[in-house]
Amino acid sequence: MGAIGQPGPGAQKGGHGQPVDLGGGLIGPVYERGTQTFVASDGANGAHRWSRNVGPNLSQPLVGITPDGGPFFGGTLKGYTSVGPVQYGHPQGSDLLLLKFAP
Repeated sequence: MGAIGQPGPGAQKGGHGQPVDLGGGLIGPVYERGTQTFVASDGANGAHRWSRNVGPNLSQPLVGITPDGGPFFGGTLKGYTSVGPVQYGHPQGSDLLLLKFAP
């Protein structure tokens, strides 16, 4: 897996407290809750492919690459969270989130 600032194919996750540009334009928190999680993907040449801000209520984020090169992202939700414009979760209790993105 690649990491922020390192070339090569991969996906990364991290946190940010202010809008950040990972190579595809600004993404940023839309909530006033401190740190937000992001997920991003790089191509084989290390160039930015896409990045998304993940809303609040996500803990223990994970990221990986499937054998076909598609990144997946997951974590534990408590309530609702957003990935881009889509909401996931359950209004009460905890749930697991696992998303596979197209390569």
